[in-house]
Amino acid sequence: MRPDAKAWVVKAEKDFKASQVLARKLDRDLYESVGFHAQQAVEKYLKAYLTQLQIPFQRIHDLTVLVNTAARSDPSVAGLAKVVAPLNRFAVAFRYPGAAPRKVDVNRARKTAALCRGEFRRRLGLSP
Repeated sequence: MRPDAKAWVVKAEKDFKASQVLARKLDRDLYESVGFHAQQAVEKYLKAYLTQLQIPFQRIHDLTVLVNTAARSDPSVAGLAKVVAPLNRFAVAFRYPGAAPRKVDVNRARKTAALCRGEFRRRLGLSP
């Protein structure tokens, strides 16, 4: 694996772990943080994959755009665009006052992060 892609994986794993640890607290006040770290893990795994494929990408947080960028070179990832789209709210919308995720949103975010983590680790030649 390219060293720069590995650096993204290291960061992704930290966010994935943070999401899992915070989720164990079962504290409603942490829902935003759990979802944010789940979103960040997926974003960083996507960036690791793009880096590995040597595909330039924008400095953005929109997972759908990142998936679509990857899909131009690897059409097999296109189906993930709809899967990751709900996580985009955790990157921006839920970070501002007035919007708050529900427990169901957080649980879905965690499941999506776990699914994407497994998928991109496989694509990057890493163990699950």
